[in-house]
Amino acid sequence: MWRDFKDWRGHRTKRARTAKDKMAMNHLLWAAFLSAGLAGALDNGFGRTPVMAFNTYNAAACTINQTYIRDTINAFSSMGFPSFGYKQFGLDCGWQGKQRQSNGSIDYDHSIFPDGIKPLSELAISKGLQWAMYTDQGKYACDFIGPVRVGSLGYERQDALQLAGWNTAYLKVDNCYIDGPNNNAPKTPRDDFKTRFGAMQNALNSVGIKGMLVCQWGVPYTNSSGLLYGPSERTPPLATSYRVSDDIAQG
Repeated sequence: MWRDFKDWRGHRTKRARTAKDKMAMNHLLWAAFLSAGLAGALDNGFGRTPVMAFNTYNAAACTINQTYIRDTINAFSSMGFPSFGYKQFGLDCGWQGKQRQSNGSIDYDHSIFPDGIKPLSELAISKGLQWAMYTDQGKYACDFIGPVRVGSLGYERQDALQLAGWNTAYLKVDNCYIDGPNNNAPKTPRDDFKTRFGAMQNALNSVGIKGMLVCQWGVPYTNSSGLLYGPSERTPPLATSYRVSDDIAQG
């Protein structure tokens, strides 16, 4: 990019922008981008900046248990992360049971969480952390052992009530097994994102859970006219956070 200047004789000339000029322009463009994105974003009091948290998937994927979660909460706190702005501890996939409770609510896997979820959430809260959890807006949850742990599709109200009972402040909502056990992680455009994730957002809102992450890997939404929309265009009214890409890994 070039910019008009006057030289020593008073004649107009052009020169490349300096690094300072470029930085200023980048700040203006970034501010414009953020303003445009926030205009339609969900503003429910939870916060409109990315959360800083520990999430168990990064270290343990879906192979978690009560001892690991308890020890990790204690270690995360003792290392001082909350004082540096990390305000949440997130329990990711692998905690759900394979059957629902008698009242229809989601349940935890009693074989790996013998004392339940609430004592862990209370431990995290005692360390100054918000408690975050995971579910899937499909018939089953994502898990390396296959389609066996229950998802929340069709049970949004019951599950939101139970999650609130476990002190959940922020919920990661995944996108696996939407159509049943044979379609683990669909990457083709779909027209049901707004209704499926909207149902969960409404349920969470009704029980006072304000934080919600749509974990949908950036798969396009297609409307009735066949037009495609990315997550930045369709997700902000539904959630306080959203994912923009598929899994990333080293190598």
